[in-house]
Amino acid sequence: MKILVLDGFALNPGDLSWKGLGELGTVVVYDRTEQARIISRIGDAEVVLVNKCPISRETIEACPNLKLICVSATGYNTIDLEAAREHGILVCNVPTYATEAVTQHVFAMLFAITNRVYEHAQSVRAGDWQHAPDFSYRKTPLDEIAGQTMGIIGAGRIGMSVARVAKAFGMKVLLVDDVMTAGTAVREVIPKLKAEANVEVVGLVLSVDRMEKTKDSDTSAVKAVEAEFGFPVFAIANVKEIFEAGQHIETADGAPYVTPEIKAAADSYLERYGA
Repeated sequence: MKILVLDGFALNPGDLSWKGLGELGTVVVYDRTEQARIISRIGDAEVVLVNKCPISRETIEACPNLKLICVSATGYNTIDLEAAREHGILVCNVPTYATEAVTQHVFAMLFAITNRVYEHAQSVRAGDWQHAPDFSYRKTPLDEIAGQTMGIIGAGRIGMSVARVAKAFGMKVLLVDDVMTAGTAVREVIPKLKAEANVEVVGLVLSVDRMEKTKDSDTSAVKAVEAEFGFPVFAIANVKEIFEAGQHIETADGAPYVTPEIKAAADSYLERYGA
């Protein structure tokens, strides 16, 4: 079996070994592959490992021996799944490998905003603190995050992990997730979210696309859930100001989930439902 690694440097810059993979077949590793060379390099390979190299329909149709595409990442938006399904090619990813790392990175970015550690470290090295007239020296305001509200879009593994850490820091959590196809879905997810992360679920967003597909009976169920759990369920089309009031930390590598319509929004939302 021929196993091809198209962009191995992202996974293994030299500190790991491909030996285990070699026990499964003949392995060819490229550190990087330009898009124009993807098809020629795959050739007659049966298994392809990629990190960010796109595998398009054109590539799949040009490589008839392909049986398995392994994505050494969480996201698989670079793979044409429909084409892979049509040709009987299995696609797999690694959904949990970076949950803790991304969570840590979120708070690293948050503290870069609230504490300005880099700016203060540079200032201290320059001697500014030694020459300051006051012991409590600071170049910028230092904001405490306890009691502040963190908005999290998406209640997946990373979103829930970030919510747990945010709660540990004493933050309020505003969880926004497009989880609904009907009111029953909301009923199932809310207790789970509260139990897993002790999250204060302030509101859920139902996408415009799903709102258009929601039947009258489902709408009634959603209204019942609103009354039962005491928080709003609303369509993106009805949210005019979410996130404008705060900093935005993007952890996804695909197209931003936060649309201009959503981004236009938190003032009236927070005014109506509280921070």
